[in-house]
Formats: sequence, structure tokens, C-alpha cells
Amino acid sequence: MLDATLLADLQLNDLPGTAPEAARLVEGSYLRLAGWLEGHLPRIGTLIAATSISLYGRYLTDTVRKTARDWPFLLRVGLFVVVVGFAVGAIIAAVAPLITAGLRSVGTLYLLPAILCAFIVIGILAERSGRI
Repeated sequence: MLDATLLADLQLNDLPGTAPEAARLVEGSYLRLAGWLEGHLPRIGTLIAATSISLYGRYLTDTVRKTARDWPFLLRVGLFVVVVGFAVGAIIAAVAPLITAGLRSVGTLYLLPAILCAFIVIGILAERSGRI
């Protein structure tokens, strides 16, 4: 049984009685969700960039490790901090606005499928690289 407060929170006080009313309800809810996502695109772009970098960051750290293998400890730590702390952050900061602009160019109607596809692709890449 549905709780009346839940229906009020969802703005579903009057459930649709016909198929066209239900279609309008679904369409309106979808567009509200897409509009909400559009307001959070900078965060979503940063999330996609950071997640992608985390998948391939292992290659970067392996390269740094091989390069600095014979260096003194303090220089190795310093290089690691510079590369991981600053370079990876700079890469994310540079790539995130590009991803955001790409998602913004998709348009509100196709924003939700585009974001879902991006995360599905990241999941597939994570699976293939042995991360999950």
C-alpha cells in the first residue's frame, strides 16, 4: 500500500487514469531528472574524468616507479607527490570541462542516456583491465 506522504513527495497525489496521462507523467519526470542532471554537469564531468584516470593511473605510477627506481628515497617520494598529486589533478581539472562541454552539447533530452552510456563504458573498461 502506498503511503500518502510518499505520493506527495513524488508529486503523485493524483495517479494517472489513462495511458496519455501516464505518458505525460513519465515524460515530465524524465525531463525534471534531466534538468537536475544538467545542473550538476560540472560534477558529473569531474566524476567521469577522475574515474577514467583511476582506471589508467596504474600505468602512470608504474612508469614513474620504473623511471625513479634508482633515485634516492626522498627524490622518489617527491616525484611521486608531484606526479600523482599535481599532474593527475591537473589532468582531471583540464579534462573535466571538456567532458562537461561534450555532455552539454548532447542536449537535455539525451543527457541521461549519454551519462548512463559513459558509466557503462567505464564499467566495461574497468572489467577488461581487471579492476573489477
